[in-house]
Amino acid sequence: MPGLYTYLSTHDVRPYVDTLFVEGHLAPISHPEAYRLSNRWVAVGLKKDPVADWRNRFDNLVTLMENSLPQDNARYQEWLAFARRWAELVILRFEESAAEIPGEVREKYEAVCHRVDNTFLKWVHQRYGALHSQPAVPPVMLHHIPRYLVHLREKEAHKKIALIVIDGLAFDQWLVMQKVFYERWPQFLFHEHAVFAWIPTLTPVSRQAIFAGKPPLFFPGNLNATDREPLLWARFWSDQGLGKEEVAYINIVGNGDLDKVAESISYPKVSVVGLVVRKIDEVMHGMKLGTAGMHNQVRQWAKTGILSTLLDLLLKAFL
Repeated sequence: MPGLYTYLSTHDVRPYVDTLFVEGHLAPISHPEAYRLSNRWVAVGLKKDPVADWRNRFDNLVTLMENSLPQDNARYQEWLAFARRWAELVILRFEESAAEIPGEVREKYEAVCHRVDNTFLKWVHQRYGALHSQPAVPPVMLHHIPRYLVHLREKEAHKKIALIVIDGLAFDQWLVMQKVFYERWPQFLFHEHAVFAWIPTLTPVSRQAIFAGKPPLFFPGNLNATDREPLLWARFWSDQGLGKEEVAYINIVGNGDLDKVAESISYPKVSVVGLVVRKIDEVMHGMKLGTAGMHNQVRQWAKTGILSTLLDLLLKAFL
């Protein structure tokens, strides 16, 4: 009996490979024959001239943003996917090579920025109000996250869960941090999923929505503070049948707080931990070098700061 197989030629694969490199899912590599292969389709994955490579990717990504901008009637998933591409473009825009942007490409980029702002604002007016009632699996808004964690515990048997909320971290900064993670823990697979924040996107509103597992209308008297987060977190998990001794919440300000984390997760009964890391928010408020400065600070902090030690602690205790 003949076998059944699917054949894909390079013409089938090439458009997708190009896009994967442009969007940052794949990274080009060095090759001794890179210039000899510059006219072949594999050239998209080879490093040649840093400035020329940067210009080419930036121009292609701006074009991709133009062509993939969600429309007025777009599903929310389209905007979540678009957000990642936009974050990649922000990173490129503020790299060192950005000083070499040709005038026509810069104008094209600024026009895309204007279109994105106007189109998303219009979409928010029309569609944002219905997002809170979407199913929580997968999560669509911040307050869906705890219910999604319940799903992981019950349906996928992840009995020990740690939720790390990095205060003030933008999507582009997350992608900068993610590259450090890939280098630090190459053996792990990271699943990435974006969600919508609550408007206004203030720290007390967003963080409390996360730890309460509920929209802000359920805590109207405390929208300007974060002191009730431990109570909201404990109450959510109590409603799921967990006792106080099984749930922990820790606000990490400095290195000394890592001792609290180590102590909390050492208790055998603790299976759910909520953690707030505030360093990025503090850096942001004191930053004077703009987006490029933030990217550099995030990169260095991810390599040498609290987060690396925190993740090592959690991995040892929860795996």
